[in-house]
Amino acid sequence: MPRLATWLHDFCWNRPRAVLALLALLSLLSAAAASRLTFSSDIANILPRKSPAVDAVAEVMEHFAFTGQMYLFFEKQDPAATDRAAMKLADGIARRLEGAPEVKSVDYRVTPESEKFLVNLVSDHGPLLIPEEQMPAFLERLTAPEIRRVVRRNRQRLESPGVGAADILAEKDPLDLTRDFFLKPLKAGRPQGTFDFESGYYFAEGRREMFMTLEGTGPPADVKFANQLVGRAEAAIAAARAETPEAAGWRVSLLGGYVVALANEGSIRSDMTITILSSIPPVLVMLLISLRRSLSLTIGFGALFFGILWTFGLAGAAFGHLTGVTVAFAGLLAGMGIDFTIHFVNRYRNERHAGAGIEEASRAAYRGSGPGIFIAMATSVASLLCLWVSAFEGLREFATLVGIGLFLVFAATAMVFPLLVRRLARRGRAESDIPGWAFAASWAVFLAYLGISIGMFPALGIATAASCILLMTRRGQLLTSALIVDRPRLAGLVALLVTGVAAAAMLRPPYGLPERETDVKNLRTEGETILEVQERMRRAYGSGIDPIFILVRAPDEDEALARADAVARSLLELPDATFQSIVQFVPPPARQKRNAQKLASVDPDRIVADLDAALDAEGFDPAAFDEARAWLRRMLAAREPIRPSSVSDPFFSSARGRFLAYDKSGGTVRSLTWVVPRNPLHIRQARENMVNRLREAAKAGSSDAVLSGFSVVVKEIDDRIGPDIFRASAAAGALTFLLAWILFGSFRWAALALLPGVVGTAWLIGSLRLMDVKMNYLNLIVFPLMMGMGTDNGLHLVARFRELKCRDAAGTISSLWRGLTLTSLTTVVGFGSLAFAANRAMKSLGIAISVGMLCYLFASLLVVPPILRWVERRAGGRENPPPSGGGNA
Repeated sequence: MPRLATWLHDFCWNRPRAVLALLALLSLLSAAAASRLTFSSDIANILPRKSPAVDAVAEVMEHFAFTGQMYLFFEKQDPAATDRAAMKLADGIARRLEGAPEVKSVDYRVTPESEKFLVNLVSDHGPLLIPEEQMPAFLERLTAPEIRRVVRRNRQRLESPGVGAADILAEKDPLDLTRDFFLKPLKAGRPQGTFDFESGYYFAEGRREMFMTLEGTGPPADVKFANQLVGRAEAAIAAARAETPEAAGWRVSLLGGYVVALANEGSIRSDMTITILSSIPPVLVMLLISLRRSLSLTIGFGALFFGILWTFGLAGAAFGHLTGVTVAFAGLLAGMGIDFTIHFVNRYRNERHAGAGIEEASRAAYRGSGPGIFIAMATSVASLLCLWVSAFEGLREFATLVGIGLFLVFAATAMVFPLLVRRLARRGRAESDIPGWAFAASWAVFLAYLGISIGMFPALGIATAASCILLMTRRGQLLTSALIVDRPRLAGLVALLVTGVAAAAMLRPPYGLPERETDVKNLRTEGETILEVQERMRRAYGSGIDPIFILVRAPDEDEALARADAVARSLLELPDATFQSIVQFVPPPARQKRNAQKLASVDPDRIVADLDAALDAEGFDPAAFDEARAWLRRMLAAREPIRPSSVSDPFFSSARGRFLAYDKSGGTVRSLTWVVPRNPLHIRQARENMVNRLREAAKAGSSDAVLSGFSVVVKEIDDRIGPDIFRASAAAGALTFLLAWILFGSFRWAALALLPGVVGTAWLIGSLRLMDVKMNYLNLIVFPLMMGMGTDNGLHLVARFRELKCRDAAGTISSLWRGLTLTSLTTVVGFGSLAFAANRAMKSLGIAISVGMLCYLFASLLVVPPILRWVERRAGGRENPPPSGGGNA
């Protein structure tokens, strides 16, 4: 490997034009590929591809007319605001949205068309639509005694009918069949929950809230379309407000998938900008403070610029999008990738101080530090790529961008370093330190950054600031290095003490790893009001706006209706959820046929005669009820079952598209049941309970029923992310150890190099427990990441100690001190930039990795040097002995 590193250095040193041409070519190709990048908030780009819940979501979006909904939620802010003003405002908004190219339908009130369809449906097929268990009561109602009783009871109501579909029928329904048997079909087309439909608009009880829904012509995952639809809705609201000044007391909020998609897309863009600005400048400032050479700043900036640009190109070529998981890769690469510059420049300075010439010092930096840098890079990349064992696309994309991106930064550093050293050396600027005022200004900027960190994250900020001041200042370096080099036993004792504290923290109930985050709201973007408004809407209507779908497949329409009906019946046992299904409009034909058979025993002439007698007994003129007689005869004559595919009504066609999907080839027919829990499901236990109960109910109705929807997907993440991360961590640990074993040629040297990783992991878990940091689907990545990143310092220490023939532990530590501490601290600051992100999950990842790197840094400084001193003393002059004897050096 030293020969390969030397050849690479000489090539770059002697052929600067070729290197520049290669850098330019790669950068142009990367810029072109990066130009096609989009910011995707589509959760499908994060989840496992082969997953029942995810596949069901894709199937729903592909086959059903439903694409996505936007809610306009009206809230009364001024007690003096009137219902009439809200209705007028809603009419104005709807008038401007109906017929818009982005809008498929607008629903905000009970329409005459829908009521007319439902009335005709009941009038023509009423007895066939009711549940079978109600048929005995229905037939009992048609007996002479029941007819007399009901006519007597309903006399007053028939004389003064109200409004609505039920009362329209009541005018021709003296037997009250509508209220007692047909209300469910009549309500099938209305939203589910606690509504006040008296005005015909979708008011909540108390009339302090109202809503309307828009169905878009495109999916929420299409951010460009979502932006157009939201813009269209906002313009319609503004125009309607302008013509309805009396509605100023009503606030209108936009909710639903389109709004969330735009909010997430904006959050992704913002987080990318924040992580870049809060990572690259601070690590470059740290470079200046520690190395005090403009050379280090120039090389570091050039290497990060090219490496990150190439990684953006990789993202554009491989994926075409950045997600909420992958968007922070630039900040991560800044924190890790700057390590290569630090080690190269630090070794170059040491060689120059030892009297080597410029070219020889540059070559020695490659030959001496290159293998250790490559080993550390390889183990970090390997640990990242172990995330490929996960089924989650988001984690695989994250591993690809950060892992391969780290290699690209390494390649950029290897190309840029000799190029810039030669260039700056010719100008006499390679050896000069920065002026005193620049050094002081760098410290001032960095201290200001640390102050901001402390203000936002006190525990992590104080730990980071103390570590930087202790390890980056001259006095701090002398103090800590003296402790580690001159008092190895005291260093080992401190390590044991910290390990004991971490163990005590892990032994507190619940034992082991930190608790998992159970509240989805704590993983969303800070300051986001969408969830708060959604919760107010849920409380107002006793129902949420995040449905869970139950998908059932069948070979034909009749069987699809039968299975949907079985699912609907099983859902009746769940009082804390409402549902809508096609069978609430049209039951399965088999059930209709059975009802028709029972109805065949009824004599319409006898029923009409009994009705006339009852009306006459109550003082009514039987001739006034000719319409009721005609309706009774028509309804009781119903024998042929109705099927959804045979109904051509426009209102029903729209509803049918939400619940039934027919393959164009005439094969599979799919039915969809919409279930809306009454209670919020952002808490993990509530979500798991509801999804499990719905799954059991759905399976009881149809064995092949599949659940989908956001809550189902989140539950699947909860169930699968832990095992995936465990496999990735195990694979990363095994692969890292194998690489170290191969590169060192010794099992025991590899074990010594990775020992800080074991100790650091224990410290990390204990620290997270003490800080009460909860684990989630994103910050769990810290464990496989640390398997590679956290071992770098141990690898460098062992590699340098072996280079010095195992005779100079103090020299090993002193020669690597600046490189080890600075690389770790820049990684802490680089990853700590994620803590400034608006997304709480991303913030938690930044905190976890920063804490982890501090733990691994101090573990490597307190654990490995005492062992190296012990090996040196035990060796007694033997050349290149292994630790504790044995092994192949």
